[in-house]
Amino acid sequence: MKKFLLLAIESSCDDTAVAIIDENSCVLADIVYGQNIAHAPFGGVVPEIASREHLQQIPQAVAAAFEAAHIKAQDLCAIAVTSGPGLVGSLLIGVQFARGLAQSLGIPLMGIHHIEGHLMASSASEEFPREPFIALIASGGHSALYLCHGQCRYELLGETKDDAAGEAFDKSAKLLGLGYPGGRVIDELAQKGDSLLFKFPIAFRTSKSVDYSFSGLKTSFRLLVQKLQAEGHDLSGQLLFDLCASVQKAVVDALVAKAFLACEQQNIKHLVLGGGVAANSALRAAALAQGKKRGIQVLVPEKAHCTDNAVMIALAAKNRLDLGLVQEFKLNANASLG
Repeated sequence: MKKFLLLAIESSCDDTAVAIIDENSCVLADIVYGQNIAHAPFGGVVPEIASREHLQQIPQAVAAAFEAAHIKAQDLCAIAVTSGPGLVGSLLIGVQFARGLAQSLGIPLMGIHHIEGHLMASSASEEFPREPFIALIASGGHSALYLCHGQCRYELLGETKDDAAGEAFDKSAKLLGLGYPGGRVIDELAQKGDSLLFKFPIAFRTSKSVDYSFSGLKTSFRLLVQKLQAEGHDLSGQLLFDLCASVQKAVVDALVAKAFLACEQQNIKHLVLGGGVAANSALRAAALAQGKKRGIQVLVPEKAHCTDNAVMIALAAKNRLDLGLVQEFKLNANASLG
């Protein structure tokens, strides 16, 4: 009997990722080719460049995955690919490659929602909760809270009304001359700073809404940086550390407050984090501390599986297959998939 092996491709933005898992959700290959060097000169992701990079990297990433898993294409039983949301050009390249490979092998092809992938990034863990649970997904493009029901049903409870948490980090880093991407650099420098030195606004702080907004925080940070520069301050050393720590605290406080408010409103005792910002050390620490204080189990993914990766897409697809669910999304690239 042929062993179950599933290959997954993730190409929704600027990371080319391929993974292979088996019937026990064991990861046999986990390949990620980043594009930071290509986009760094522009301070953000350039869609056309991202598409060209994916076109070159996907065949290499798939070949590397086969080599890491010690298998051949003919050993595969199914293929999964991110079908949306994301950059339409990047998505198209991943979907078309996956479709062609699946057709040539005569095996099923599944389209997976990018956010569902982040929701399932920790699902191989023995600590992953049974539904229902609350999920906080925070990244460069998303900041949202979901109530996860059984049978892969996800209810959006709240989301950002403007900018995402990851974007707030990247734009703050750009103002400080820290380059792109900036979230990781801010996290590192913040550990040397005083997070209470500067205060920034947190939207909906006293509201019962579980929505987010980071545009006001970004504006406040920009005005402070401009003021300090106008006064002749050198934005380096301890001042730089303090600025990073303070803006990080504002973002983290906002994310954590609404996540636990959602748990309280829905009477849920389990919170799962996902998305690139879930790799932030302050967010992980604050969420775990609040969870312990409130009696809520908090699960954070491995840092390597917080940012875009194909393991999460493979796990989401495997979960659907185990439940006997037919694919719900048309297998075509959909940049605005809801």
